[in-house]
Amino acid sequence: MSWNAKYSDYGIIEIQPDGDLIRRNHMTAAADRQLEDIRRLLVLLLMKLGSPSEEIALALQVDSSAVRKLISARKVKKVVSERDG
Repeated sequence: MSWNAKYSDYGIIEIQPDGDLIRRNHMTAAADRQLEDIRRLLVLLLMKLGSPSEEIALALQVDSSAVRKLISARKVKKVVSERDG
């Protein structure tokens, strides 16, 4: 890392001698993968409990189609039936 590196909320930003900026993240690719896995598991749990993709999408601030692409609701076996709720 060069002497002219700046720390920010987005990681480390290094200014190269030619003026180019290189952004280095705090997390590794493995940590990014683990966070994505946790996200998928939480979405799966919510779907098993009967939460509609629209509600999950609202919490994640994404479109509901992104949630449906992440995990197919048809393949998820619900824990709580509509009658029990």
